[in-house]
Amino acid sequence: MDQVLALVAATLLAGVIGLSLRSLGFVTRVESWSMAPSLAPGQLLLTRRRHASQSIRRGDVVVVDSTELDRAVVKRVLGLGGEHVEVSAAGVQVDGDQVPEPYVVHPGGTSVSFDVPRGHLLLLGDNRGRSSDSRSWEQPYLPVEAVRGVVVSQRWPAPAPSGRRPRPGRLLRAG
Repeated sequence: MDQVLALVAATLLAGVIGLSLRSLGFVTRVESWSMAPSLAPGQLLLTRRRHASQSIRRGDVVVVDSTELDRAVVKRVLGLGGEHVEVSAAGVQVDGDQVPEPYVVHPGGTSVSFDVPRGHLLLLGDNRGRSSDSRSWEQPYLPVEAVRGVVVSQRWPAPAPSGRRPRPGRLLRAG
């Protein structure tokens, strides 16, 4: 009888811990090359769930719900509400200042300017020449509320060398 009670207690404790961890974060699987070489398809990302009191910063890699694409996507925040952003093959300027982007090794794509509305974000992929992002979306600005989470670990775990994807439990798939 003591073993049954111990098993029930352990099961309940595991459930409580699991629910607590789930409220803190989730795992996202990268589905496209738009963030290469920073992130590769099949890579798993540990993502901290965003709460309304947490601010988003330029350079954060976020998982957002895109109503236009009808799926979650992983992109980098480059423009914040109230900013003027210019994107070209030479890089990104925010309010006239060049943004250092050591993670971009494949520049390119469309040259455009944006005036980001307050409460919204401008999101770009690191692989500028091959990324579907704010530059090509019909609705280039995503509301801050669309951010599901901020990526906290980009190397967990590295993609399998064979190209096969690891198969953990429930994952959020994001392009």
